[in-house]
Amino acid sequence: MVGEPGRILQKRLHGTTATYRVLHDDADGGVLVEVVAAPGLSAGFQLRLTADVARAMEPVAEPEAARASLKPSIAPASNA
Repeated sequence: MVGEPGRILQKRLHGTTATYRVLHDDADGGVLVEVVAAPGLSAGFQLRLTADVARAMEPVAEPEAARASLKPSIAPASNA
């Protein structure tokens, strides 16, 4: 499945790298993604890619690893 939710995809082109997180597959074959980091686009911006475009990207993290990397590191509060 190209658009497995949580999958991180990257596209490298002309010395730049764009990184996207898959949100879900559309019923008509598209893939909804959000920008993690991409030149000229704000993080969180959502766009729809064709399945062919998504397949052409390099998967850099499986969904579980991607979700784990998003969990904030929170140290226990001290009661000093």
